[in-house]
Amino acid sequence: MPVAPKDFIDKALEIIDHAECVEIDCRNAISRAYYSAYHYALLFATRELGEDVENLTGGTHKKLCDLLSTYICNNKEAQREIWLIATKLRLLHTARVRADYHIDETVTSKDARTNVRQCGELALAIHETAKKVAA
Repeated sequence: MPVAPKDFIDKALEIIDHAECVEIDCRNAISRAYYSAYHYALLFATRELGEDVENLTGGTHKKLCDLLSTYICNNKEAQREIWLIATKLRLLHTARVRADYHIDETVTSKDARTNVRQCGELALAIHETAKKVAA
C-alpha cells in the first residue's frame, strides 16, 4: 500500500512520543520527518509549480532546493515564500544528513523534537503557499 508524506511525519511523532526515546530513535525521527517535508515539497513543485523534478539529473534533494530557491512567479509574496521553503528544506536536509551519517555526533531528543516540529511547520507553509500559487 502506498504511503503519503503525512505518514512520515506521523511516524516521526510516534517515535519521539515513545517513553524510551533513545538516540537512534531521535535520529530516525529526524530522518522520517525530513522525508515528510521533502515529499510535500516535491509534490508542491510538481503539482502546483508544474516542474518535472523527478527527471532532473543529479541529486534530487539538491535539485529540488535549487529549483525552489530560484523559482520566479507573478505573485511576489508566493515567490518569497517559495524561496523560504527552499531555505528551510535545505536546513532540514542538513539535520537529516547529520542524523543519518554523523554517528560520532550526539543527537538528543530535544534535537529530534525541534526538527519534527520544524518539518510539520514547513508542511503547513507549503500548503498555505500552494493556495497562493493557485490563486
